[in-house]
Amino acid sequence: MAAVIERVDGCVGSLDSDIVSLRHTPPPSDQQHQNNPLLGLPIVAIETILNFLSYDEISLLRSVCKRMDMICQRVLNQGFLKVERYHSLCQRQVKAQLPRVGFKFLIPIKD
Repeated sequence: MAAVIERVDGCVGSLDSDIVSLRHTPPPSDQQHQNNPLLGLPIVAIETILNFLSYDEISLLRSVCKRMDMICQRVLNQGFLKVERYHSLCQRQVKAQLPRVGFKFLIPIKD
């Protein structure tokens, strides 16, 4: 007869003299983040908290778990898009300030 064991990491396995098998059983959705109250918050709340951190700190948090990875990816992508839009705006402003040169100034006039 095989004894069923549950490990700390959430894996369940059977201990048999012939076979040792493990299978991962995810915790129920209501108990999924009970050990970490931060991950139990709505994504919008976590994103607001992460906005107080630097992008380097946020990128380091991606290794915590899959949910945190997804949330950090969203925050980092939003930041990248903001920088991209700001860069585009700056380019347009600089381009608007450049002098406009017509072709008539480039062709020498002969008398």
